[in-house]
Amino acid sequence: MEFIQNLSIRNKLLLISLVPLAASMYFLVTALSAALEKRKNLARVYDDVVEIEKISDVLYSVQEERGYSINYLNSRGRLDRTEMFNSRSQTDKSIAALHSMLNEQKKTRSFDNLDSLAGLRKGVNSIAFADACMAVPVTN
Repeated sequence: MEFIQNLSIRNKLLLISLVPLAASMYFLVTALSAALEKRKNLARVYDDVVEIEKISDVLYSVQEERGYSINYLNSRGRLDRTEMFNSRSQTDKSIAALHSMLNEQKKTRSFDNLDSLAGLRKGVNSIAFADACMAVPVTN
């Protein structure tokens, strides 16, 4: 007690104000930490949404290309040739955009089915693929 009595009024006021100041600092650091964690989570969610969007674009392009390829094969190469090749270039662009986005985000995802796309396209181009596909029954 003698220590406190020997302090000047200025130092006593300073000592009394340190407790609320320390509490304020604690709550400030806690709030700042929570805000940074929310920001980090939002950035992660945004990256996931962008990835889903790019995957969706690839799926749409592949399905569109598939439709044109089926029409091309069914017509024995007489219909939808231009549309099929335009659709292929759009599919290639959407696949490139997906890979570019994954590289930007430093993610490593494997899309093995996209690797077989070149072989399927080669089969469609040869139209011999059509006879083989038509002979195989569709089963569920």
